[in-house]
Amino acid sequence: MKILIVHSYFLLIIVFGSPKIGLLSIFPNIFPAVFGMGIWGFLNGEIDIGVTMAAGVTIGIIVDDTVHFLVKYTKARNEFGNSNIEAVKYALQQVGPALIFTTIVLVTGFVSIATLTNLTFNSHMGLMTAMVLTFALLMTLISLPVLLMNFDKTKINSDEAFEKLANKRLILRKMEQYKIPNSLRLTIGNKQANEHFIQVIGSIIK
Repeated sequence: MKILIVHSYFLLIIVFGSPKIGLLSIFPNIFPAVFGMGIWGFLNGEIDIGVTMAAGVTIGIIVDDTVHFLVKYTKARNEFGNSNIEAVKYALQQVGPALIFTTIVLVTGFVSIATLTNLTFNSHMGLMTAMVLTFALLMTLISLPVLLMNFDKTKINSDEAFEKLANKRLILRKMEQYKIPNSLRLTIGNKQANEHFIQVIGSIIK
């Protein structure tokens, strides 16, 4: 499983061209299996071969969900120029319903196997798979967006911000002469001007 996780990490780095995205994708890919095995061990007292196999098998499905989400996220960031928050919203709108539907179908199927079979191995594997897939959905739709919104921010310095604002016909004053580096001064205007500034600054700080 360790080899699979390492390979998945480097493949995601290659696909998305970002070590940061690859690192952030590890959490929704690994922790569902970790949580599932931890809860199973706590409730059942032991982890058998069926549970272990289920944890390994589900990684492939989980990575697929993560890739679908990140493809839409990076498309919004790189092609549309959206901020990380806007990109998360776009990804959730585009793939969220599909991920929920496929997870419901898969969980229902594995729970049915666990319920109808007379073999302990199949029963444990079905229940564990359903549990891990449920955790994976929650982490893909909740934890991954939170990670992206907090750790995939693009920082710009005051000179870059000054130039971008100037292109939008907004002139601010640089503060180097007051010995305040990497800062800009804004003169408060009327409500309409302030709302326009907020809209523009939100479009350049992504």
